[in-house]
Amino acid sequence: MVAIESDIVVTHPLEAVLTVPSRSYATQTPAIDELLDALPSPVLVLDRDRVVVEANASAVEMFGDEVIGAYWGKSRGASERTLRHGTLVTIDTNNDRDDRLRELGRTQAALAHQIRNPLTVAGLSIEQLLLTQSGAEVRERLERVRDSLQAIEQQIRNALVFVRGELTERHTFAVTELVAAMRDAWSMLLDGRDVSWTESYCGRDFIAGDLATLVGALTNIVDNAIAIGGAHVKLTIAVEASLGALCVTITDNGPGMDADLLARARQPFVSGRPGGTGLGLAIVDAVVKAHGGRFSLDSAPGEGTRAHVELPLVGGAAR
Repeated sequence: MVAIESDIVVTHPLEAVLTVPSRSYATQTPAIDELLDALPSPVLVLDRDRVVVEANASAVEMFGDEVIGAYWGKSRGASERTLRHGTLVTIDTNNDRDDRLRELGRTQAALAHQIRNPLTVAGLSIEQLLLTQSGAEVRERLERVRDSLQAIEQQIRNALVFVRGELTERHTFAVTELVAAMRDAWSMLLDGRDVSWTESYCGRDFIAGDLATLVGALTNIVDNAIAIGGAHVKLTIAVEASLGALCVTITDNGPGMDADLLARARQPFVSGRPGGTGLGLAIVDAVVKAHGGRFSLDSAPGEGTRAHVELPLVGGAAR
């Protein structure tokens, strides 16, 4: 164990332990471990030769157990404090996350432009074919292709809302239109599944925003519930207008989430499903906020998940 003794002025919380005069690092290990593990960011303690002699749980999760005893060079996104006999390194994970988000934004904006053009051509071609085909089987297949192309277009629009944080289109639509669009979009997803659906609103309730984008975002919740809950998952869907807001609540009886995953579930690149991108719920959050609403999750291991979306109602203005 490397001994670290220091009598310099304390300017960092951990230095209160690392720099107390006449005390060795070896005698303070339990206190240091406790403080290190309490910090959410990855933290390393280096000796004079920049060899890692201590790492908290977040650092081990990021770099693996082999980080202990490894040489540590300079790293972008890391801040360092020089101690008398070593160095304290704090990794700023937000820098990496922000860099990835910026890169994602640039990539998606470019892809949206590149993909939309051929999608438009393909969609128009399908519409032309539908006008000339009379066979029921052929028309059914063409309609499936058209619907798939429209779904891709909607995913692009949702991703752009996530990147930009605002809607590119806005109009006023009735809650009845929203519910009808939800039922239509989810018909295949919910076909043959155990679903309870309740509604309570009036025909004079309206929402301002982008109908297709909102339905696409809400679809992510249903898709997540089915993907994680499995073939026998039970869904309860409730749509209720009350006190100037429309509440859409989707509850499943799937495996649920622990407190750590629940706290991070709406963040980009966090996923609780195998092979998930970690963007589905982040897009839901961005789209709901762009509509002036709120998105929340309640969950516990073995108790399923409850997704709650609250959207402000507006007057039935001109569309």
